[in-house]
Amino acid sequence: MWWWNSRGYSSASVEAWNCIRALDYLETLDFVDKKRFGVTGRSGGGAYSWWISVLDERIKVSAPVAGITSLKNHVYAGYPNSGRLAHGVVEGHCDCMFQVNTYRWDFGQVASLVAPRPLMILNTDDDRIFPLNGINDVFISGRSAQLIAIDGFNGALIWEYFPYNSNPADSGLYNFYNPQFIDDVDASVYLIGGGGAGSKKSKTLDNTKKAGFVKCGVSQGLPGFSNADAAGNWTGVDVDVCRAVAAAVLGDASKVKFTPLSAKERFTALTSNEIDILSRNTTWTLSRDADIGLTFVGVNFYDGQGFMVRKNSGISSVNDFKAGVSACTNLGTTTELNMRDFFNSKGIKYEPVTFEKADEVVAAYDAGRCDTYTTDKSGLAAQRIKLSNPDDHMVLPETISKEPLGPVVRQGDSVWEDIVRWSLNTMIEAEEYGVTSANADSMKTSDNPAVKRLVGAEGELGAALGLDNEWSLRIIKQVGNYGESYKRNIADTGILPDRGPNELWTKGGILYVPPAR
Repeated sequence: MWWWNSRGYSSASVEAWNCIRALDYLETLDFVDKKRFGVTGRSGGGAYSWWISVLDERIKVSAPVAGITSLKNHVYAGYPNSGRLAHGVVEGHCDCMFQVNTYRWDFGQVASLVAPRPLMILNTDDDRIFPLNGINDVFISGRSAQLIAIDGFNGALIWEYFPYNSNPADSGLYNFYNPQFIDDVDASVYLIGGGGAGSKKSKTLDNTKKAGFVKCGVSQGLPGFSNADAAGNWTGVDVDVCRAVAAAVLGDASKVKFTPLSAKERFTALTSNEIDILSRNTTWTLSRDADIGLTFVGVNFYDGQGFMVRKNSGISSVNDFKAGVSACTNLGTTTELNMRDFFNSKGIKYEPVTFEKADEVVAAYDAGRCDTYTTDKSGLAAQRIKLSNPDDHMVLPETISKEPLGPVVRQGDSVWEDIVRWSLNTMIEAEEYGVTSANADSMKTSDNPAVKRLVGAEGELGAALGLDNEWSLRIIKQVGNYGESYKRNIADTGILPDRGPNELWTKGGILYVPPAR
């Protein structure tokens, strides 16, 4: 074993590589079902079954026979009254049984990497090389093989469940960063093992399914982003994010309850559980992400703050602003702070005119109570159409800030966070691959594996979110890709026909998401 390790690898890794290459070969055979690879083996073959199941997600089910016991048995406990194996069964093995174990992982931790794919452990009751008590110690111990502990408040994967039945005092959550056993005092930890979608625990997801709708916080009326018509029907790119989540989770994009919120009340509504998603042209900043218990899950619109003025004002640039200029904006926003920083940096004394509700700001500017109206440029373009005479006003060319806008969720529910994040990502990646609401079903037969994963025809990505495998297909069919949403809500309405930075990265923009694989 040391001969191999001294060269930076183990023979176990070589055998695992051989298994991977075997799968590669099987995929070249026409008569092989490439979606139903399983593995089993005995003794050394049992160990190989572990390694390949952990390393290659093409394995859909694993049934190792022997091949595993506890690290304690391997190193010092051994098999009682068995001669040379009584004090560590490692002496009964070839070096191909062991990985390079820098972090002293036990086999239960290795097995957790197989989840959520099915894993069946088989072992005899009198195996001197793989003692059965090691299986009990690491995996069973009177419970299902629940191995990973996730902090229910922040979603961090920081604990492993590591019971010692011989000493009840040593049962609990083992902190591998600072070795000690601690009690789960507040019952905030989910123990996660194999079992597919059902092993993913999310209080928000459970409550959403019980309620039958997604609770979504939106603006009080911003055309193109979140705006209701006279009949109460909500439309906009922010609205579509929540509809995408509803399609993924509930199977129906229409199952959303929209709550209009002012800038001042939006975060309180989220942290108090009044809503579960805030999709309201909200800027991602460090203080919001880190200080008030929120998590931004992505960007659905890249923007920047600007100014709108009357065409007859004589102002054609921010450099034309003079001392005493009055500026309307929303109270308690990053816009208000940016405005202050801008005028102070220019040494221009100004008069802020602030209101809580967006419509109040627009009305004040339209009535002549201020010289300029400042907010995100997309907001200026959208609100301009609400003015009495839109053609009498213009947005100045300068952009004074970065405003990445996107959906927000509460901290503490990592599964729900992932669902919202990947619902948005699905819409963006669908546009990148040319998958639309009209052709989504036909893309199941695409030659591109990435496209097939996107529409649920390949892989099992839904299980990672606690959802079925057609969650992303429903998003695309019912809501459309990002380009469809932008065109429908922003371009076709004349708000911002030019997508600018919100164009795909492949077309000169900066819209870019991680791959779904």
